[in-house]
Amino acid sequence: MKIKRLVLDAMFGAITIVLYCYAKFNLPMLFPSFLDINFSMLPILICLYMLGLQDALIVAILRIVGKFLLVGTSTMYVGELADFLMSIIIVLGCFFTFKFTKNSIINFIAILLFWNLAGIITNVAVNIPLYIKLMGMTYESLADMCSVIPGINETNFMGKYLLYAVIPFNSLLAIVVGGFTMLVHRRLKVIYDKI
Repeated sequence: MKIKRLVLDAMFGAITIVLYCYAKFNLPMLFPSFLDINFSMLPILICLYMLGLQDALIVAILRIVGKFLLVGTSTMYVGELADFLMSIIIVLGCFFTFKFTKNSIINFIAILLFWNLAGIITNVAVNIPLYIKLMGMTYESLADMCSVIPGINETNFMGKYLLYAVIPFNSLLAIVVGGFTMLVHRRLKVIYDKI
């Protein structure tokens, strides 16, 4: 049983690393170009609902370690730190919701809510302050990078960035990943239990 779980953790870890490092794109007409869409949380959430909290956290750790080993960092580790903190918040929130209820709709809503909460927390507490401190950026330069957001400038940056970029971007990812997770995790659990 331990070997079976270990193999599945490794498989989900490999899939999430590939999705995180190589299968990503952006939508520059809708969001700032530095916001990459990737579906690397999908294997983590499926793992959470199939195997549990410990396995999902292992896969989340594998995702970050794999990225460092394969492609390194272009953000002085700020982006990876924020992604890891986001995955912890999402996984913990969804885990406790799932313990409370097995209802797919409620769990889907939990994914959406915790994903947005994690996005807001990590951008306010990690991304923006550390980009400014470590990479020598200013709110003015960040606002210039977010010119797709109407009327954004250095004085209203945080509010507009959260409202027009972070929340819609994370909602889109949460809907796609959460919807797919709710559709497949039970079917995969049945197959897993038969092995």
